[in-house]
Amino acid sequence: MLALVQAALVVLASLYVWFAVSLVGFAAEQTGTSASGTAQALASEGNVLAVLGLLSAVLLVGAGVAGLTRRTQVAWLLLLAGHAVQVVLALYWGIRLLTVLGDVPGTISEGAFASVALVFAVAPLVGLGLVLLGPGKAWFDGTARA
Repeated sequence: MLALVQAALVVLASLYVWFAVSLVGFAAEQTGTSASGTAQALASEGNVLAVLGLLSAVLLVGAGVAGLTRRTQVAWLLLLAGHAVQVVLALYWGIRLLTVLGDVPGTISEGAFASVALVFAVAPLVGLGLVLLGPGKAWFDGTARA
């Protein structure tokens, strides 16, 4: 169930990123300055990340449905992969926000924005813990509840 909640969060965030980088790309096309090349590169990167986010959300939905309906090794591996991909994406976002926002003068602390990536890492880390160590492991092992 946590995978489905994370998928919904990722879809919303991916759509937001896609919208924001579309605006940045449009604004960069309108100006002919040297900074527009950097903005275009960031917009392209944001588009790729939005698509990756949507694809990872599809993986999470598939893994969540498989985990709820079947107690198979494949469902377990899908959940493991879906949560691991989310942790990697959150780590990437955290590092990228620190580096990009650190280059912009006059902004608030880049750590404040980078900490948003922690929000996206919490649910998959909990999901990994549950699937590897907690009740999720017992669910897929078929172990009776105590």
